[in-house]
Amino acid sequence: MNSGTKAAQTLRAPAPSVPGVNQKEAQRLLEVYGWTRTVGGKHVVKMVREGCRPITLPHHRGGEYSAGLWTSTLRQAGLR
Repeated sequence: MNSGTKAAQTLRAPAPSVPGVNQKEAQRLLEVYGWTRTVGGKHVVKMVREGCRPITLPHHRGGEYSAGLWTSTLRQAGLR
């Protein structure tokens, strides 16, 4: 059962569907999927990718994102 090329399989990481992700972890996950960080403010990170609208990752005082915010971020990134 070959579901695709080996290169395509190595680029995909499972997107977490549960809350418990903070800004730094969300940024790392999006970078795996080809998003890059651009100039951001002190508390906000802006991620961009060619052909997609930018995604803003708020800081939330270092805490974890709520389920709704994380689901919305994954939808914006096209991962859900």
